[in-house]
Amino acid sequence: SPSLAQESATGAASAGVDEEARSLFRAGSVAFEDGRFENALDYFRRAHALSGRPGLLYNVGMAADRLRRDAEALEAFRAYLDRVPDAPQRASVEARIAVLEQ
Repeated sequence: SPSLAQESATGAASAGVDEEARSLFRAGSVAFEDGRFENALDYFRRAHALSGRPGLLYNVGMAADRLRRDAEALEAFRAYLDRVPDAPQRASVEARIAVLEQ
């Protein structure tokens, strides 16, 4: 049936986008570990744009923070805590927000 075919195509497209986002996240993680924070920030931003996963906002914040882009880091960290209220690193993110606000 056409609706079944469309559903399968949508699922495949969604899986492709998810895999691309995961690939971007992995590339961002490698770049971050290598100290290539500009690249990491770009990869994390793109991964978040594709997937919308709130956990990626933490990565965006960390990379922006390393680049001393305080406004962007603050925005990402705040959005992360808003969307992940039970974040495991909540205390450290709140502490970093307090430092960046000063």
